[in-house]
Amino acid sequence: MRRTILLIEDSKSQADDIVPVLADAGYEAIWEWNGLQGFKRAKAVKPDVVLLDIVLPDYSGYEVCRLLKGDEETSHIPVIMLTVKSGVDDVVQGFLSEADDYVRKPFDPRELKARIEAALRHKTRIEDLKKISRQMEQAARTDALTGLLSRLSMKDFLEVEFNRFRRYGSPLSCAFADIDRFKSINDSCGHGTGDMVLVEVAKAIRSCLRNTDLAARFGGDEFVLLFPETSPKDVRLPIERIFGSLRRSFISRDEPVIGVTVSVGIAGLPHGSIESAEDLLKAADSAMYRAKHSGGNCLFVFDDTFQKTW
Repeated sequence: MRRTILLIEDSKSQADDIVPVLADAGYEAIWEWNGLQGFKRAKAVKPDVVLLDIVLPDYSGYEVCRLLKGDEETSHIPVIMLTVKSGVDDVVQGFLSEADDYVRKPFDPRELKARIEAALRHKTRIEDLKKISRQMEQAARTDALTGLLSRLSMKDFLEVEFNRFRRYGSPLSCAFADIDRFKSINDSCGHGTGDMVLVEVAKAIRSCLRNTDLAARFGGDEFVLLFPETSPKDVRLPIERIFGSLRRSFISRDEPVIGVTVSVGIAGLPHGSIESAEDLLKAADSAMYRAKHSGGNCLFVFDDTFQKTW
């Protein structure tokens, strides 16, 4: 795929000299003769590099460069200034306008091509780094094994929803789920089977939630579910669905067949003992431990019978 170079140059004769040089180097060249049209074309075409003359009939090249660098759609495009002005002040002003490079006229075509290639290499490096950054951010926000939200993401959403509760007073519920006897599954069947169990539980959770609900893998075998604008009594139904989904599913790597159950604790707002997003999470965790100590495969709701331990 050919790279596109936008030339913003007021002189047709000079443009006629430059465009063939770009074409011979394998680029697709586009020419605009004034600053405003050049800026509009850059937004429309998204060229790979802009060659920008300083002297233009409407705006100066410095002003056009600032427009390009200040616009979200074009700020990433390398700008190489072209000018007959050779003073240090002119060069400095170009770089202060956020130009990426500077070529003095008249120039050797080999120099122009070399500077374009350097600008393209730099642009590619920046794009690669941004891609890696996005991938790392996505990895931090999503649990790689289950596809659910990560612990970090859930904590962020929990703060957002808690602040919404404080502002509007709408109910908010949180469920903390822990897989029963997960350590013994890992010990007896291996970590590969343990991973299969985690994936199966995540599928069951995902299939039983509404679009507005959120689910995260919070720890090794722990999951946190968030139910905006939902009271604890209304959370019971989706949790019971999760229990039912797990009863119908099983994990098997040949033999034996492994039944999977979870212990679930629910806490909700408003509640007098819960004063922060962290309190809500701890209350759900406390209820989950009561379910766990009651034999597992059940749910408990945090209420006034619980003693606050945080």
